[in-house]
Amino acid sequence: MEEIISSEQRFVAQLDRFVNVYVPSLPALFMESEILPLTRNIQPILEAHTDLVGRLEKNRQNRSTLCDIIVSYAPKLTALHSEFWAGHSGAKALLRRVQSRNPHKWSLWEKQRAAECSPEKDGSRPRTFEDLMIAPIWRVFTYHFLVGGLRDISDNDQVDAAVRAMQLVAASVDDTGRLREGEAYTKFLLGRMRPVEGLNPEFLSSLGPCIRVGALEVVYREHSTPPKVSNESLNSLPHPPPSAIVFPQELPWKNRPKLTTYKQLAVLLWKGYLVLCKVHDSKMEYEPERWFPLRVDPDIEPTSSTVSLDTLRSVEVVSGGTVFPHGIRIAFGRHVFELGAPCIADRDAWLRDISSARVSFEEGNELVSRASIYRGRDEYLQCTRSKSLLEMPPVTTAKVRAKVWSDGVWRPWRRNRNLSARKLEAAATPVEPELKSLEKAESTSLASAPSAGSRRSVANHLSSKDVFDQLVAHGCADLSSSMDPNKYSDRSIAGGAFADIWKGSLRDGTEVAIKVWRFDDIDISEDGPKKLKRAMREVYHWSKVRHAHIQELLGVVLFKGRVGMVSPWRNHGNLRDYIKKHESVNRYALCLQVAKGLSYLHDRNMVHGDLKAVSLPFHAL
Repeated sequence: MEEIISSEQRFVAQLDRFVNVYVPSLPALFMESEILPLTRNIQPILEAHTDLVGRLEKNRQNRSTLCDIIVSYAPKLTALHSEFWAGHSGAKALLRRVQSRNPHKWSLWEKQRAAECSPEKDGSRPRTFEDLMIAPIWRVFTYHFLVGGLRDISDNDQVDAAVRAMQLVAASVDDTGRLREGEAYTKFLLGRMRPVEGLNPEFLSSLGPCIRVGALEVVYREHSTPPKVSNESLNSLPHPPPSAIVFPQELPWKNRPKLTTYKQLAVLLWKGYLVLCKVHDSKMEYEPERWFPLRVDPDIEPTSSTVSLDTLRSVEVVSGGTVFPHGIRIAFGRHVFELGAPCIADRDAWLRDISSARVSFEEGNELVSRASIYRGRDEYLQCTRSKSLLEMPPVTTAKVRAKVWSDGVWRPWRRNRNLSARKLEAAATPVEPELKSLEKAESTSLASAPSAGSRRSVANHLSSKDVFDQLVAHGCADLSSSMDPNKYSDRSIAGGAFADIWKGSLRDGTEVAIKVWRFDDIDISEDGPKKLKRAMREVYHWSKVRHAHIQELLGVVLFKGRVGMVSPWRNHGNLRDYIKKHESVNRYALCLQVAKGLSYLHDRNMVHGDLKAVSLPFHAL
């Protein structure tokens, strides 16, 4: 009971330092309009936790009362911390801009504020401004571990209720934060989207947060006969199980073209709508090239011979295809899209999300009726279109028909007709160029990708699960089934610039350290994709390193929804701490070991980047 009270006291002291020492000095570095997004509702959070710690102190001898108090504060903590967590990415991006704008001034400002603060109660130096900014988030996500410490050998029903209450607080805060984060990121994407005729960004904004965003290879085909529907069609499965996904044996069209070319496009998925965009990497802008509603008509069978191409608008989503090794085929009417994912896990995730994003035929038509007609560069006219296909104007040519088919939103498919493309058209087979390029891409390092636009798009939009799947697909061992779920430490043991260290154990009893990426580290700022790429590259190359003087990476896991890197546990801690405790140790021998490990990295064209004693785990032989 004393532990949870003392922990709450330390947290309140940190909040008080944030509010009363750092916040009043923010105008020296930040504009007035930037201060509120940075501090958000930190003052009400301080007041709530001050009141909470006061009540806990008055009842420190009564465990049942402590649990009741914690449960009673759950709704208030959920509301306050949800609001704070939802704005964290924006606040962090703002902080990064100020730090990079004048690093010397920022460093001096931090030192001045630290000098005004008293040391932490544990004797350590005062936390930095960034540490204080993340403290409320860290607190709410780890509170249930502290509450669990109230258990003893007697009846624990009240403790269990308090633990569940705080777990629910953490889950609710995370869900709300992710929802608002998705809304903010969708707004960011739409702000970078170039205006094009027939697609109104206001309409896309009304669809809510993007379900999924990423970069895929895309091939578009238009056919005079309906593509065959394979048995693996997911047309009637709202949530297809990945285990049921197999490749179709039939060609998706009758007469196979002589040339298969593909584009690297950003794919933006909403509930009921899909947009394919060209990425202009120099300006980080998105130019929509193809977009259409995702709707399913349960009354029309795609294989029916009585259904014409111009009335068949039910969207079929199929795993496989003949163009990409890890492909997805989307077909409706005469239109067929082949999407190429980098790996099986990525393909399955896209397949599941696209299939489940489809809506009923009536809902799809409603989306179409809410779309806009472009009038000039900055003017859009909302219109209501008929839901009946019979009222559509007659079409003649295939290009006009495709345009009317998607309610005037289709644009001509621009092919690259330079000399190299013409040579490829004359010499290449339909499928081999894509297969060779994909095989080459998979054999290179994880950081490699076919295009700059694709690299930036993928880095911008991968979730923790996507990153984990990519790492496993590229050779990192998945240790999820090897970890003992009951042997994790109650809290992180140490922390670094972008990760926290937890202690765990394999099922065979081997103690391990789990280096867990912080959930908030990859944000929507311009540096976000670079951070993600560097972190993924670090894990990928680390998994390939084997040397006596280099900490081994055993594998990766998903830990609390975040990517964790598993390595052997070192009981002696880091090199700096070991030397402090053993001053007579032979430091020359230690330096030689470090040099050997570093030389091994340099021989393989790798650099450490952050070599210091505190970063080196020590293992006594």
